[in-house]
Amino acid sequence: MVLEAEQYDPRMSSLVAVATTTSTSLESRIAFMTEGGGSWPAWDRFITLDGKKAYHIGNICGTCEFFFERLERANDKVSPAELSKRLRAGITQLDEDLLHTVAAALPAGVYRTMLVECVPKRVLPSEPGDYFRDEQVALWGINSFWGLPHYRKTEYYRPDPMRMTHARCL
Repeated sequence: MVLEAEQYDPRMSSLVAVATTTSTSLESRIAFMTEGGGSWPAWDRFITLDGKKAYHIGNICGTCEFFFERLERANDKVSPAELSKRLRAGITQLDEDLLHTVAAALPAGVYRTMLVECVPKRVLPSEPGDYFRDEQVALWGINSFWGLPHYRKTEYYRPDPMRMTHARCL
């Protein structure tokens, strides 16, 4: 199901559409897993690739800071040919065919999909614009053990913030 979304400040990223899609794929190279910690049977969360932990994406705690860290095993990529072709051609809407193509690459589950009009910027670890250096430190402060912001060991892309209501950003 595809829902049209309100346009936001045109000088920033714009939310174009929101949709929900379901993957029933049992053959995805990508998976999510948890691992126990201390007395917790499930604590740490990971994205795996071909059954190997590739990214540590935090823990199950609802009040702990979020982190994202590339692990040494993250030495491969997933590039589904049909999805790559669609993205290179440009996307203007979230149609059912596109959602089916995206879902086929993901592990079984229900996903919320957003089409955002933006110009993504490449962010290097601990450089200006890095969420973990800027926003996370503003929210949670510096890591008390290390005395430094979280270092994720990987670059990533992010859009300009999308202004929402009540002084919030996405």
